[in-house]
Amino acid sequence: MKHVSYWDRLAASYDDLYKDRWSWLEDEHLAKRVRRLYAEAGEGSVLDIGCGTGLGLEMLPEGANYYGVDVSPRMIAVAKAKHPAYRHHFQASDMVHLKGVPSDSFDLVISLHGPLSYCRDPWRASIEIARVLRPGGRFILTAMNRTALWRLRNGWQYKHVFMSSRGDDSDPSMKAEVFTRSELKKLFDWADPSVSGLSMLGRVCEFWPLWPADRLACLLAPGLAYGHIVTGRKRHEQAST
Repeated sequence: MKHVSYWDRLAASYDDLYKDRWSWLEDEHLAKRVRRLYAEAGEGSVLDIGCGTGLGLEMLPEGANYYGVDVSPRMIAVAKAKHPAYRHHFQASDMVHLKGVPSDSFDLVISLHGPLSYCRDPWRASIEIARVLRPGGRFILTAMNRTALWRLRNGWQYKHVFMSSRGDDSDPSMKAEVFTRSELKKLFDWADPSVSGLSMLGRVCEFWPLWPADRLACLLAPGLAYGHIVTGRKRHEQAST
């Protein structure tokens, strides 16, 4: 599939694309949110969907009960090489069909830096997240924002954009889905979701001393952030069948 080839091509150099200070600040912000939810979930089992090279594992305390899946076999190979102690905890799998992942088996699901936007069926991906979470389990994910400030010049009417990674040219044959806040709330209505902004100046003016101002702007106008952060909790009466 084309989207698998896209991520396979980037796997060896992917980490190098995100070594700038702005990316580090975004990751630290997400890491704080992940660790908070991990504690609220009783420090239980964690599934990282779209794990890439294992960034989610690096956000968790040492010894966490972590499993990572990604659609790209080459990303999985890099993750195993980076984290040999967890080499048997990574596997290639599509988030719209999490093969081999039992229902009601994880306390926390994380999916960072936009896998939902890149997958072929976001609705099915949402159903899979609900399936694998235990009742009362939490999740945190990020997705691209249709009404982002950086997209003003292109207009907000488009539901898809060309796929690209930082420092890598966009691929006109590959499309990523962008969401409004209301669309995400509807997509995850099984979890009473909360939607906040990841970064206002991302892709506009990534001058790291402006980060505190960026956080304030996300609080005041989250609908203009370039990425959404979605969190939620599976209701206790929602055991999968």
